[in-house]
Amino acid sequence: MGPEIAKQLIIRLKRLVHTPGDKPQSSFLSFRILYLCIFLPPVLYIFTIQGLERYLNNSWNQEFSSILISDMSGVVTGQTRLQDEVHNNVEIFITGQKLRRLGVMVQASVRTGHGRQLYPAFDLQTGLDEHLEGRDGHHLDELRKSLVARENISILQEGLIYNLSVRIPHNTWLSNIILIFYILSFSLVLYRIYHQRVHLSELAAQKQQEELELTRSRLAQAQSFLNEYSDKEKTYTNELESLRKDLEAADDRLKLTEDEALAEIELLEKKLSDATAQRETQELEILNLNDHLEKLSKDIRQKDKKRQKLVDQQLKRFSTLYKRLKFHDKAIQGFMDLPSDLQLKAEEVIHTLNEDLQKVSVKRKVFSRGNETSFETEFAYRGRIYWSRNPQGQAEVLTIGTKNTQTKDLKYLEGLNRD
Repeated sequence: MGPEIAKQLIIRLKRLVHTPGDKPQSSFLSFRILYLCIFLPPVLYIFTIQGLERYLNNSWNQEFSSILISDMSGVVTGQTRLQDEVHNNVEIFITGQKLRRLGVMVQASVRTGHGRQLYPAFDLQTGLDEHLEGRDGHHLDELRKSLVARENISILQEGLIYNLSVRIPHNTWLSNIILIFYILSFSLVLYRIYHQRVHLSELAAQKQQEELELTRSRLAQAQSFLNEYSDKEKTYTNELESLRKDLEAADDRLKLTEDEALAEIELLEKKLSDATAQRETQELEILNLNDHLEKLSKDIRQKDKKRQKLVDQQLKRFSTLYKRLKFHDKAIQGFMDLPSDLQLKAEEVIHTLNEDLQKVSVKRKVFSRGNETSFETEFAYRGRIYWSRNPQGQAEVLTIGTKNTQTKDLKYLEGLNRD
């Protein structure tokens, strides 16, 4: 490989080494995890509703059977109609269930062995008034109790058959609480997995950056060696040519020293050969380093695309949840760089901006551009949200950061104002 080809190779390597690349800061979630976090909440919600209905049916049916007749002596002596006793106890039992306030529906029915309805209320009194006509006073009361007792005993002999049905309809307080619980639980799982992937991606990016710096250092060393051996090659070539010319000119006069001159030439040729071999070795190493740099650059570009994909997904999510707001890409990137606790606080401020701008606490005004003024709102002591209101009255979230990124954020806002 000649000196001109070596120079072209060095120029190419310099361009690859000094190509700028952004450090990737996040990774993507696997489709399987995302699918499970979306699919499992409604499935678990359905099974939980069905299981809770079966549990309430079993437990309440056991309790229901023991409360149908609480005053057996009054029923037997005729002081209380069995129908009234059953009706009052069932009503007390149903109204006493606190879960009915959360939307649980309870339906009960009680009948005799011959199919006569006791609950819901159905008047079983037949012929009682005819027996009491023409009676008065103490005898009337005693006769009434006797007839009621006989009727109650007749019903008891037939036996009581009851049915209690418990159902939890959809879109009630209890069903909505269960559904929200599963949604929030799997959202938390998805959130934790995402941040774990982000951490692993940052570690991988740091390691890749270290490898890139090491490769650049080795490339610089190889370039230095190549320059050194190229200079030696030129020196040895010039000396060899000089000696050959001197040998030809003084061939007749220096025949006695011909063997000595030839030995020196052989020595110089050997040095030249060694220098050429070392230079070719360095060129081969440079080619290998070039291939490694191209692979690293390709990985960085791929991770940049994944980073932009996550930014687009987050922007789509915010645009869906907060339709009254407009988000800049710089704000989405700043939000994703926040720790998990600050992200929650930042989203609370964003929610308030979306609902009512007047409720947002403004720490100070930062810049003014025509009719638009940029405001700074603080959250969680360290967090900063910079926003403005456009001429249409819509709030724009310009950028999100912390106290540590405040200088860069203000420079970004200053650039917006100049535009």
